[in-house]
Amino acid sequence: MQDYGTTIVVSWCDEVGALPTRNFSAGSFEGGKTLYGPVMREQIVITDKGCFGCPSPCGKYSRMKRYNSNVEGPEYETIGMLGSNLGISDIQDVAQANLLCDDWGIDTISTGACISWAMDATKKAS
Repeated sequence: MQDYGTTIVVSWCDEVGALPTRNFSAGSFEGGKTLYGPVMREQIVITDKGCFGCPSPCGKYSRMKRYNSNVEGPEYETIGMLGSNLGISDIQDVAQANLLCDDWGIDTISTGACISWAMDATKKAS
């Protein structure tokens, strides 16, 4: 947990078919491997962050070089809902969406669910 935090769950969910994908129309994501914990750690994590006194800091603090910004996270739920559930496979894009939600004071899980529903509804209406 310390190395990857809750992002370690992304790979397991993808492998067993439980990763939210395209408004939950699928359980695995063709771009899932690019969102796994080790990839996130390699590409954007700059340090671990933990709760006060915790011996195993599972939180992450990340840097998105493309956007010249930093964010706390993202966590599994954010990766699932703003990543695979929207068909986004770039961890920097997911982390930047996480930052925008933080800045706007909105929940990443609900936001991802609403956007994926709207995308799905638009696709079905066409």
